[in-house]
Amino acid sequence: MLGHELRNPLNVITMALDVLQQEPSESARARAIIAQQATHLKHLVDDLLEVGRVVAGKIRLDLQTVDLGELARDHVASLRSAGKFLLHAVTCETHPALVQADPQRLRQILDNLIGNALKFTPTDGTITVRVDASDDIVALEVIDSGIGMSPELLRNAFDLFVQGHRDAHRAEGGLGLGLTLVRQLVELHHGSVEAFSQGEHQGSRLLVHLPRYTASPVARPAAKLARTKVPPQRIVVVEDNKDGREMLRKLLELSGHEVEEAADGPSGVERILQFAPRIALIDIGLPGFDGHEVARRVRARQSSERPPILVALTGYGLEADRAATFAAGFDHHLTKPVGLKDLAKVFHAHANDLGSR
Repeated sequence: MLGHELRNPLNVITMALDVLQQEPSESARARAIIAQQATHLKHLVDDLLEVGRVVAGKIRLDLQTVDLGELARDHVASLRSAGKFLLHAVTCETHPALVQADPQRLRQILDNLIGNALKFTPTDGTITVRVDASDDIVALEVIDSGIGMSPELLRNAFDLFVQGHRDAHRAEGGLGLGLTLVRQLVELHHGSVEAFSQGEHQGSRLLVHLPRYTASPVARPAAKLARTKVPPQRIVVVEDNKDGREMLRKLLELSGHEVEEAADGPSGVERILQFAPRIALIDIGLPGFDGHEVARRVRARQSSERPPILVALTGYGLEADRAATFAAGFDHHLTKPVGLKDLAKVFHAHANDLGSR
């Protein structure tokens, strides 16, 4: 199943690249398909890694007082504005419902429940998201008019790699990890989750119960500040993968930045010290010596007036990996794949310091 699901998007990407080479006039459509399939591939890998982290006890919850009703309403609105509901009628019915929970993980639970409903509900079907609270329980429901579940599937719906029957003409993919992840995240919050269905083609209802929190009013997140455009910067890219280094440099130069590059640890330190960039994007796995050592040597020899902003680029994203990068002197830790939005968040976090070159 894993090989099948990973090969499908890779196959589409490969064919789209062949189309680009053979017929440049089709470039816009081919690029859109490559972007879509790359995103799908990233989600598959992320789900695999996330399940592994939960099973291994590597997840740490950032518990906050959250109004689940408000969070669900905002999340549904963001999905709607992103065009996720164009083929379905989606409604959201919520009431105030306080819980002690990790907001990021609540959104992850919602994403998986709604994504599961969208996947298995035919076009023009209905999906309802509900949040309500009783004396000591908060209930989150996602109800759909989709293909439903057999009694056998209901018994195993939250088990690892379990999927419902897919007719030959149906194109939905996936590894059967979404509901497994939902159950594990809900149980980390001391809650429970159940699946209900009257049978195949009778729709489904997924019900999450979480302990209600009543001790204090909801803690609202700080208002988001309007982002200002970051002027062109001097940037060094230290990356041993030639193609990755070339694409990252091209991406930055298209945004107006002045970029220098290096392919290993020693030359990376040299380029950063000589070029004096405002930002250095440094891969961790480098020949010569790794990115951690690059950061340590740069910090030891940098100018105290205007030290560069060091950003780690790595395929490792556990808490221990992040702790290691920050201990070495990095300001940010980005887990690959890294796109323009990820870089923009880093740049805007230092907007006041990047006002000039």
